[in-house]
Amino acid sequence: MSSTKKLVVSQLNVKYSSQVILENINFHVFTGKIIGIIGPNGAGKSTLLKAILGLLPQSSAQILYNGTNLTKQKSKIAYVPQRSQIDWDYPITVQDVALMGQTCNTSWGQDYSKKSYELVDYALNKLGLYHLKKNRIGELSGGQQQKVFLARSLVQEAEILFLDEPLVGVDYKTQGVIFNLLQELSHDNKLIIIIHHDLGDVLKYFDELILINQILVAQGRCSQVLENKLLSLAYKDS
Repeated sequence: MSSTKKLVVSQLNVKYSSQVILENINFHVFTGKIIGIIGPNGAGKSTLLKAILGLLPQSSAQILYNGTNLTKQKSKIAYVPQRSQIDWDYPITVQDVALMGQTCNTSWGQDYSKKSYELVDYALNKLGLYHLKKNRIGELSGGQQQKVFLARSLVQEAEILFLDEPLVGVDYKTQGVIFNLLQELSHDNKLIIIIHHDLGDVLKYFDELILINQILVAQGRCSQVLENKLLSLAYKDS
């Protein structure tokens, strides 16, 4: 098994105009784990993910993966945004979305390799989507759409998966399929970081939780973070 690696986020601050969205966020997490980011609406959960990925400006932060700046290791990062941020009417097929996972390994103007197509077929089979690979993504159900973007992450062979609210609009059975796959990936020494809004029974799948509301309120095992006093502190104005 591969050796454990560490993602470190230090002194992360985000402002919009003069409004503080995130203040002095510091934490570290290890590969081989499923990490949940929780907190009330407006707490800055999606902003945190985007700032870590370098998609939003942030001040003075140091974000390292295995001792190296994370933004210099983009091929190791997979990001699944909220479904509401995706244009589902765009005329692209399931297979084409999954193939995007091999973009970093394919030279500009070159066709995808045989290995790329083999990775796509493997990922689509794994997620029960192979029979839909020629379908346009807009024709799929919400759960199938989420699985397509998970397939893209598998094809990329990323080491860190960032998922923003992946269970919204997904039925209970599909939730189980998604988490079974994520657990397999974590057992293969991947790091899975998931924004989640519900404090229900799905939290049983997480190894650790990060609780935020503009600041980092708590981090640790689910039983530690879900203590009433910490939840009250985070959700006091909600």
